[in-house]
Amino acid sequence: RTVLRGGINGDVGPLLDKDDESRMDAFAATLEAHFREGQSRGVLVPSRPATLMDFEIVETTPASLGIGIGFAVTVKGPASEVRRKYEAALGRKLSACQQDEGLSVCSENIASEKSAMLMTPTRRPEVGTLVGCFYRSQR
Repeated sequence: RTVLRGGINGDVGPLLDKDDESRMDAFAATLEAHFREGQSRGVLVPSRPATLMDFEIVETTPASLGIGIGFAVTVKGPASEVRRKYEAALGRKLSACQQDEGLSVCSENIASEKSAMLMTPTRRPEVGTLVGCFYRSQR
């Protein structure tokens, strides 16, 4: 199994610092080696089983999600457990939560124009929980 924990040194740093070129290059190499293009444009799916924070990765969105520029990973697991582990990896709580158009959305500003987010469909939570970091978020 491929274990993706943000790519380098077991943390989520590359998700949080787009300006660290060497770590981002290594993270991109990990994506290219272990993921392939999915059915939807801009979505990558694992070439073989992969995990993030011990949860199965369903897909990644390494560019834009319509709410900002960034990186997101959808994992399978109970939203409460995904949230607990994501907050632990971030080293802070996601404090701003709301229900919006069939989604439960939690976020936390972690720097100027930079937000960590967690999204779970409220009607179909079995499809997975999305975690990510976005720059210039439109939310």
